[in-house]
Amino acid sequence: MRLRSAIASAALVLACACATAQKVPDQRLQGPVAMIGRVLYPAAADLFDLRIDDNVTSENDWCQQAGSPVGECVILSDAHADSDAQIAIRASSISSLTYGIGIYLRTACNASLTWYKTGGLNARTCAQSGSSLPVVGSPRVYTRALKWTYYQNVVDSSYSFAFYDLNRWVQEIDWMALHGVNLALVYTGQEKILLELYKQFGVDLTTNTSGNLDFFNGPAFLSWSRGQGMAGTGGLDAFSSQNIRPDTPTSAGANGNTSGALPAWWFESQAALGREQATRMRELGITTILRGFEGNVPGQLKTLHPTANISQVSDTNWLLDALDPLFQTLADAYMKLLIAEFGTDHFYQADGFFNNKRGPWLHDDTAIILAPCTFSAAVNNTYIANCANGKGTCEGHATLAAAEAACVRDTACGGITFQYGQYQLRADHTATPSPSGKFSISWIINNTNECRPPPTPPPIDNNAKAHAAAAYKGLANTDPEAVWVYQTWIWRSFDEGHLPYLHGWLSAIPEGKGLMLDQTAEWIPLWKNFNSWSFAGTAWVWCAMSTMGGNVGLYGDMEMLNQGPVDAIAAKTSIAGVGIDPEGIDTNPAYYTFMLDSAWRNATVNVTEWLRKWSVQRCGRYSDNAAHAWDILAMTVYGHAPQQTYEHHMAYCPTTMPVDGSGWDRQHGSERPAWYTAAQLHTAWTELLAAQSTCDPSDAFTFDLVDVGREYLSIHPCNDAFDALVGAKTPKQVVAANATMSTLMADLDRLLQTSRGFLLGYWVEQVRNLSVAAGAAEDADFLEWNARAQVTSWDPSSACDGTATSLDGLWDYGNKAWSGLVAGYYDRRYQIYATQKVQKLTQSDGEVRSNNHAYQGAVMQLACEFARQRNADLPSTPQGNAFAVAQELIAKYPPQ
Repeated sequence: MRLRSAIASAALVLACACATAQKVPDQRLQGPVAMIGRVLYPAAADLFDLRIDDNVTSENDWCQQAGSPVGECVILSDAHADSDAQIAIRASSISSLTYGIGIYLRTACNASLTWYKTGGLNARTCAQSGSSLPVVGSPRVYTRALKWTYYQNVVDSSYSFAFYDLNRWVQEIDWMALHGVNLALVYTGQEKILLELYKQFGVDLTTNTSGNLDFFNGPAFLSWSRGQGMAGTGGLDAFSSQNIRPDTPTSAGANGNTSGALPAWWFESQAALGREQATRMRELGITTILRGFEGNVPGQLKTLHPTANISQVSDTNWLLDALDPLFQTLADAYMKLLIAEFGTDHFYQADGFFNNKRGPWLHDDTAIILAPCTFSAAVNNTYIANCANGKGTCEGHATLAAAEAACVRDTACGGITFQYGQYQLRADHTATPSPSGKFSISWIINNTNECRPPPTPPPIDNNAKAHAAAAYKGLANTDPEAVWVYQTWIWRSFDEGHLPYLHGWLSAIPEGKGLMLDQTAEWIPLWKNFNSWSFAGTAWVWCAMSTMGGNVGLYGDMEMLNQGPVDAIAAKTSIAGVGIDPEGIDTNPAYYTFMLDSAWRNATVNVTEWLRKWSVQRCGRYSDNAAHAWDILAMTVYGHAPQQTYEHHMAYCPTTMPVDGSGWDRQHGSERPAWYTAAQLHTAWTELLAAQSTCDPSDAFTFDLVDVGREYLSIHPCNDAFDALVGAKTPKQVVAANATMSTLMADLDRLLQTSRGFLLGYWVEQVRNLSVAAGAAEDADFLEWNARAQVTSWDPSSACDGTATSLDGLWDYGNKAWSGLVAGYYDRRYQIYATQKVQKLTQSDGEVRSNNHAYQGAVMQLACEFARQRNADLPSTPQGNAFAVAQELIAKYPPQ
């Protein structure tokens, strides 16, 4: 309490000093001031006294005094009475300042600050010109626990950002800043760099005459041609050669300026957007991460350099080994072009193995034979201090034999103490007399040195070390300050046999020049592998991915998010930050906001209480009904349950590929949750509807009402309808079950249509507007073809002539629960199944399986036809009344 009082007193003094000090123009404030004008109104920045403190590295660092181990903090207070401003915000950096602005808006104005489609930046009454801002009261200090708040996955560039314009990027960057994001990717416009790079080396990537020599994918698939070896998917040349829309010219046919995958205007237009994106991020204190050179090269380069170690690993994937001299030559030229185009903050992302194969892995088959651990005789009236598990409650066993076996397995265990009726695993190696009146017995491992010798460093794979060193050299030759950011997704399946490779790889990165992203730490935490190896001491970021392919869903173990980073901090690992890296955004905003906030705490919080505060932000004010709804969601969709599933949540029904599923449209587990009931979710939906009389009818509140309803309908009535359709035994039963399913899908689509967060039409409108703004309206159909294919079949090059007999590629990987897809695409797949099942029942055995050629061929044909449709009758703005539709469907589909 004394420490808190001291901090509060210091904060008050500092806040007052901040408010009364003479104002000196600070160019660093231009970005935050402009952001306030965008989020509130142009003159609103005058109501804030904003300061960035320069004295953060001295011995009297006020942030460290306030408790920040990384010297980052922000203080909110009421402005001094003599000031024209109303609110004073003092921070240690631009990023901490913008986080402080966001915290003020969320806590004082009940603002909902989420992604645009999930509600956007809604500052409520604080956004009304002429009104006074709510007071802060006692000064509030917020301290950073970890240096970095990271954002993005490399594939977000396709699943979410592919067709952003500058206005949409400004909204996104403001959202980042308000949540304290200070490290994020800038991948927009990379194709210009690659185009110019290979032109220097004799390869013109715009004049390919053979589709298999394309180096780029189409606009919706560029994430996978940048660094993952895919090429030619969804390209303009394929669109033109297939004569998909013969009545519509494209820039390939009309202007004759390209026969490659991308229209000529794309390169400079996107590079200009990327430059603006980088500038805006830096103005708001966000460190930009650019894409480093990764070694995937066009196949034509092999012809020009026949002796180079370039391997063709697939039809479209050519890899240049990092140890080949040509790698450094290309990397140096690439980095010079990159930095000249976008500037640099010295952070670069580059992924892969940097050779043409996985490995080789080194396995040591020589087992180390250790002496068995032995225990001392019982030492009465003693105890061994500290729990072996490092927690407040020790692991206990019913028998001494069971405890001894467990202690031998646990290298943190030094002995056993019998206390409170249990044989408990303890950490220390000495027995201490028990406190007076407490009976206990201890058994100590008495040959620790023989049965547990100090661990020896694993052998180093020198080949891995050499390739990692070459990859880093490709960055540092041009930028000696380069920090290598690495996505560790490809390490998730590594076992102890891969340790030589991993240690070799990491040992090649100079100290302080590497940052590993533990991409699925909420699911498969790599930092815990190999006895909590923590990436061998290399700095790393605890990330939550959860969403795959941009799939929509309301799920996730929030207690796992709550505990995970705190555990890593407590274990004194090399954790340097937290982050979110979903494969696509605009879904599940509570889950991801909670994760971003964790950078500012070093202890767990009450998840239910946090969600209650969230309900106020989404509602605009406190509501008993809204609070109760979010209490239920805390126990259900966000519950702490081992059955939580993070891969490819099917948010429109369990699957629309009956029986076996296919591609990524199949049941994964969370569609049939075992840890809560449909009735609970129905109650949450009902409570949100009841809250409408209290809450602001904002985009945020509407999104939640629709999202909870979507989750309920997809889990309960849709499961029942699906089971009835699959289980139907007669043609009459099939027809009846399919009619029920069709009605449900139409109702679900109608609900989704009432919120901007679930509209295929918005996705399509973005696409078409982008080409028009570039002066290339003739390419609008090409871009729409890309966009539609990505969210359906994924690969638009699938056979569309009616002869296909099987699904191929990443089918349904990017599925979405969007209006325009649920009714108009997914419902038609059920119709195909029902029609063929009736035929089978009439003719033979009555079963249609997803590996049936006729069935899969019909599904593929549907996808091809859907991708080729125009922008007909697809609303890009919400239609209908969400409250009226929700009220109708709540009554129509009660839980059983």
